[in-house]
Amino acid sequence: MSMTTVQERQSNDIWYTREGGSPMNNDSRVAAGSQSADEISLVDLLSVLIRNRKLIILLPAIIGVLTLIVLLISAKLPPEASFLPNSYEASAIVMIEEERSSSGISAALASSGLGNLAGLAGIQGSGGRNYGSLAVEITNMNSYLDSLALRHNLAAEFSESDHPRHAARSFIRSGLNTQFDSSTGFLSVSFSHTDPVFSAELVNSAVAELKLYFQEMGIDQNREQQTLLEQKIAEVQGELEDLENRIQEFQRNYGVLSAETLVTEQLSTIGRIRSELILKDMEIRTYRDMVSVEDPQLQQLQAERNNLSALLDEMEGGYSEFESVLPSQQDIPEIAMEYQKLKREMVVQEEIYTRLVTQYESSKLFNSSEEDIFKIMEYAETPISPTGPDRKILLIVATLAAGFMAVFIAFILEYIRKIREDDTEQSKLKEAWNQGK
Repeated sequence: MSMTTVQERQSNDIWYTREGGSPMNNDSRVAAGSQSADEISLVDLLSVLIRNRKLIILLPAIIGVLTLIVLLISAKLPPEASFLPNSYEASAIVMIEEERSSSGISAALASSGLGNLAGLAGIQGSGGRNYGSLAVEITNMNSYLDSLALRHNLAAEFSESDHPRHAARSFIRSGLNTQFDSSTGFLSVSFSHTDPVFSAELVNSAVAELKLYFQEMGIDQNREQQTLLEQKIAEVQGELEDLENRIQEFQRNYGVLSAETLVTEQLSTIGRIRSELILKDMEIRTYRDMVSVEDPQLQQLQAERNNLSALLDEMEGGYSEFESVLPSQQDIPEIAMEYQKLKREMVVQEEIYTRLVTQYESSKLFNSSEEDIFKIMEYAETPISPTGPDRKILLIVATLAAGFMAVFIAFILEYIRKIREDDTEQSKLKEAWNQGK
């Protein structure tokens, strides 16, 4: 086969798009033609919009005007008759100390070097609590919502419902909003309703009810601490009175004011008796040298000497005849120890009592300054301006939606027009319609 024949065959199978272009076979040529047929021209799209410009302009304009009229009418109608009434949001601000330690009493005693006394008094510190999150959770409780419904007699308004209590809860829950900011410690309580007066009243009721929950649950630390102090002061005061009675009984029994006085008096009495006994012995010796043994005066001196000796033995070894006046010398150490024990207990209880009373007075001053965990910073006022709905946004959204709808309708109309002009497309539609039957 000659070189010329091969080149002719190659020229029948391969063609070149342009000089210097890449070669394409027959399949590639068909695909390129189909791709160019499927491409949409931007000029065609623009021409569709221009041909339907009246529709694209008038439809959004008409929808916008109608929407504006409807929104104005809804704003003028009373709330009960309006299909889109104004809503008013009232809000109150509460300051809640998020975390707080309740070990004020024990800390005060420890700072004064009496930490052990706090343990004796039964006072222990406790950790902090997250009161802000707790407040938010309380507002979601059914019992809390029931209390608000009872305050405003909402059960009567929902009496026709199958479940009035559930309906009242849902009504309050749908409008009530509570948010806590841990960085500032502020709790925001708000409620949205068509009646501005009712909104403010319900928010203030919600705040008051929340404060009651804090008080009833014993979370108000100042009152809890003050109650604890009152109990401990009463206990310590009772122990002090008991110790005072025991000391007074001790003093009445022994006729002295202290154990030291008792010991001093006892030793003084024994010393005096011993001195008298020595003097009596000397007197007897002197008198015995001068008279006979049967002398009555000598016998009297001897009897007096024997009495002093017997009295001394009784005082040193214990006796019963003078027991109501002075105890025996053997009992003095035990009595002194008992008295010292009473005095030590008295000193400890007096110290505890003093510290507790000081802390109690500080707690009273703290309460009087209203520095509680739950403090209402701002009550809700009747709102003047409505907070919703935003009619401007509704108007813009309706107009834009109408514009997109107009563009969509324009392309639908253009497609229908092309089908009417194309017999092939019409036959395809008829065939599809017949197959559907």
